[in-house]
Amino acid sequence: MPGGATVWSSYRFLCIFPRSTRSRLSNPFRFQLGIGVCCGLHCSILEWVLMELGSYSDQSKSTFSLVDEDHTFANSVRFTLNQDPRVSFCGYSIPHPSDNRVNIRVQTTGDPAKEVLKDGCQDLMLMCQHVRSTFANAVSDFKGTQQNMDTT
Repeated sequence: MPGGATVWSSYRFLCIFPRSTRSRLSNPFRFQLGIGVCCGLHCSILEWVLMELGSYSDQSKSTFSLVDEDHTFANSVRFTLNQDPRVSFCGYSIPHPSDNRVNIRVQTTGDPAKEVLKDGCQDLMLMCQHVRSTFANAVSDFKGTQQNMDTT
């Protein structure tokens, strides 16, 4: 199974597939993050959503290229990663306004940039869940006060 993904019948998943290429210049490497579908033991890729450009010798500096993302996600990830003490630099750019892609550059103090990006995305997900639950509680409190005002 590519990338060690769990097999479920007709299940859409996100997994890192070992699609590596090497170049003679400064030994860069790439891996791609794909969304795929598994049926039994056969997996097919629906879409490649992330590519990492970096170096085998120094995994603490990488550029991640995300497809179908814009400033909303990139700025949130940049903010989250810059709060991490392991990150020495994080920034993003959109190569061209008509290009549906965001490049996120991550440089760490020694940890692999891929792991730091993954941790940053998980932290961002936790923040979003907290905002969602806080908002839902505020809405239910507001509706409760509105009902109390209507009955009096």
